[in-house]
Amino acid sequence: MPCELCSLPTLDGLLLDGAFTGPAKPPANGSSRAWVVIHGTGSNFTAPGVLATLSAMLLQRGEAVLRLNTRGHDLMARIPSIQGTVSGGAAWERLEHASLDIAAACSWLAERDYQKVSLLGHSLGGVKALLSQVSRLVIDVDEIVALSPPRLNHAKLSVSDEFRSDFDRAVALVGMGQSGTLIEMREPQRAWMSASAIVDKYGPEDRYDYVPQLATMHRPMLIVLDAKSPETSPAFEGLPEALEEVARGIASLEVRRQSGSDIHYSGSESAIMQAILDWRARRNRDTDISI
Repeated sequence: MPCELCSLPTLDGLLLDGAFTGPAKPPANGSSRAWVVIHGTGSNFTAPGVLATLSAMLLQRGEAVLRLNTRGHDLMARIPSIQGTVSGGAAWERLEHASLDIAAACSWLAERDYQKVSLLGHSLGGVKALLSQVSRLVIDVDEIVALSPPRLNHAKLSVSDEFRSDFDRAVALVGMGQSGTLIEMREPQRAWMSASAIVDKYGPEDRYDYVPQLATMHRPMLIVLDAKSPETSPAFEGLPEALEEVARGIASLEVRRQSGSDIHYSGSESAIMQAILDWRARRNRDTDISI
């Protein structure tokens, strides 16, 4: 299966790296599907792990895969653009721009005549995949699979003393005009981030808390939660119950708990792949149309 390295232009002029691989065999039903695979915080399209394994499984099923570097790839990065380079990586990204990245990938695939596009995101990549449906930029998506998307809710994160301390420091620095100062956040994930990025991502406005926004998203969504994160991270505490309550009122949303796994899902990839296939089968029965 040859891999094509590609450079995807975004509407705001950035150039994102990615790797596209066509399927090992043509799809049996003649309908071409491609996946946009979206990494989590501090990661990138080359990283091993659950996304790499699932990508290989999807390819074997006759579905194409585009693994994408969002502008938030790695912890710090320089992103090429039509006017030079700009600061990127988790330290500098603003999640509102993620839809521009996903839209660029979807447009690239549409130009290659892929009839159905699915999104697969892990951790923060799952948040980006879900929130892309709030934007009008990403409309031609057939389905979304989000693996352990954290809940970016200020009040829930604030149960952590470390989070409150680091966030308050970021607010103070922004107020002093030092928004570019880097701070090592300790919760919900240890990472160096600029003060302005911290305030934007974790502020009390809860701009990126996807849970209350799920009702506005009308694409089929499968959210998979690992078993251990709710016990160890304030970004996941109470999340399984909150999502299952929301799912009772949203026909397009299904929530699955993956027993025995942590957020890395090592050894659970086959179970996740089967969960995706079963989810599709249920939708096929419900709608009486071919997926």
